[in-house]
Amino acid sequence: EVVASSGQADASSGAAPATRAPTPVAPLVPKTVLLRRRTILPILSMAAGSSILEETVFRGLFLHGLITRARLGPLLSATLSSAIFGISHIANERNAVQRAIYAIWTFFGGLVFGAAYLGTGGGLVLPVLLHFFNNAIVAGVCVQKVAAKLEAGREEYRAMLQRLERDRAVSQAYPFVVLKEPVQG
Repeated sequence: EVVASSGQADASSGAAPATRAPTPVAPLVPKTVLLRRRTILPILSMAAGSSILEETVFRGLFLHGLITRARLGPLLSATLSSAIFGISHIANERNAVQRAIYAIWTFFGGLVFGAAYLGTGGGLVLPVLLHFFNNAIVAGVCVQKVAAKLEAGREEYRAMLQRLERDRAVSQAYPFVVLKEPVQG
């Protein structure tokens, strides 16, 4: 366990600060990062908002309009609306390969959401729910990946805190010593 002390010597015994009772350092990333309210609520809000908006636009307006106004068949309409759906998501990625993969992934997602829309006779509830669960899972995985990277850096952070605390203790115990390089453990 990494600890930090106040850096002051114990006046009653004259002991060096390293002997003081340590104060625990809070972890950088809790292992239950997805279970915290301040993490899960934004994920769910993002998933709900984007699902409702995108399904209203791409299935409720665009797919419905292709079928009723353009008088295209349901299969062609679902394919066209899914293609537009996929293309509209390519800006989410950085390079051409990732953009192509993401466009294809969202195209197939659009086909599933379109099939749900058509299968329910034009209802948006099922496509919104499917889209919501997809977005919630993707966002949760992304948060976990970021948390894992932060978790990996935790040991380096702890080692740095220990070096800083040791350097502070040495400089307070021996004020005439100037440390040019940190004391290596």
